[in-house]
Amino acid sequence: MLKKNQLYFFFTFLILIGALALFIARPYLQAIVLAAALAAIFYHPYLWLVRKIRSESIAAVLMILAVVIVLFVPISFIGVQAFREATNLYNWISNYDLQDLQNNPAIAGFLEKFSPDTLDRPQDILRGILDWLLASAGYFFSSTLAIFINVVLCIFALFYFLKDGKHLREWLIAFTPLPAKYDVLILDRLMNTVNSVIRGYLVVALVHGVAAGIGLTIFGVPNATLWGIIVAIAALVPAVGATTVYLPSIIYLFIQGQFWPAIFLWIWWLVMIMLIDNILTPKLVSRGARIHPFAVFVAVIGGITFFGPVGFLIGPLVFSLFFALLDIYAEFHKREGEAV
Repeated sequence: MLKKNQLYFFFTFLILIGALALFIARPYLQAIVLAAALAAIFYHPYLWLVRKIRSESIAAVLMILAVVIVLFVPISFIGVQAFREATNLYNWISNYDLQDLQNNPAIAGFLEKFSPDTLDRPQDILRGILDWLLASAGYFFSSTLAIFINVVLCIFALFYFLKDGKHLREWLIAFTPLPAKYDVLILDRLMNTVNSVIRGYLVVALVHGVAAGIGLTIFGVPNATLWGIIVAIAALVPAVGATTVYLPSIIYLFIQGQFWPAIFLWIWWLVMIMLIDNILTPKLVSRGARIHPFAVFVAVIGGITFFGPVGFLIGPLVFSLFFALLDIYAEFHKREGEAV
């Protein structure tokens, strides 16, 4: 049995070494957290592969290949394309002369009702939004070497999170001072919450974004990739969502004299909303643990601001863990009250 001064020394030394280890790993915490999130999302498909192949290592490698092909490659392409479109749009807005818009016969009479300051305001707001998007994306794309290192580290971490996830779970249960049944309850609730949020909100939002990007491209709206990303983020806001992009795009096409593309884009919008919200969403959204959509929206915006583009996933992951712990605490408190 250690004496009190020996315990103080041990825990002080442990905290110092832990802080040093965290400081060393700090540049790569994003990659590690992202790998943990991906492992939580793809753990059940990984277990299915293990049952089929009967090899944990091969199943982990195959799952990583699937993640790279399905997620990393498309996201990299979309990110580069959106960054290019945002830069071009920012330059166009900065150099755009409102007089050209006021000379458009389709809306000249309507614009005469507004003062010049009022007409400048939407342009300033859009420029501010693009400033924020470019700053967030620029932080992510600023160093090719850093991106490469983080991707490689994320892949390696994902491999070990999948392959050794069972042992990590057992270690956590043995490490905490709580009874094992409470540890199991916490871990199961956390996994359920993470999967519910990812499946129920982020996947649906991404589908909205992809559908919008395809529709805008088909009907001739410029910078469709960028607007598709904005739709994916806006889709997290109830009752607003994709309207923030579709409606201005339809108005833009009407102003340009492209009446039939505008009408077909409006039809596309209605059809996609009905298909996604009435068919896809009920199948993906779990009836288990949920988080309010506004909290998910704040998590996404805050995650992107703090972590860059990968914050789209990390932000909701952190929030889901936080709310899961709150639910677990409330349940423990209720059980303690009943026991008394």
